[in-house]
Amino acid sequence: MLKISILFRSFRSAARGVRVAFYEEQNFRLQLGIAACAVIFGMLFRLSANEWIALAFAIGIVLFAELFNSVLERLLDSMKPRVSLLVGAMKDLMSAAVFITALMALCIGLLLFLPRFIHIFTSLFR
Repeated sequence: MLKISILFRSFRSAARGVRVAFYEEQNFRLQLGIAACAVIFGMLFRLSANEWIALAFAIGIVLFAELFNSVLERLLDSMKPRVSLLVGAMKDLMSAAVFITALMALCIGLLLFLPRFIHIFTSLFR
């Protein structure tokens, strides 16, 4: 049986985690800002349902990767000194994973919005 109090406690914990990421992780704030711009453009350009799905997936995967990266960095910092070459390599690999997801999201954004911006730009100079 579902206990509402446990469910609300889980949501509070998740909200605290988002708050920690927002206040302590610069890249998370940047990615949220970019996501907000993408959502605004999506509303302005009236994206289709499938386009919204692609946009939501792109935003979600980047934010997830950034949160996972932050957790891994804190875990590694707590286990080994920061000067360890192995710890540095693991942090670099996780940063690369975030970078790849951000590039994927950029490609999705370009596929969704670039044709619309080109259409607007070309119609201005006709």
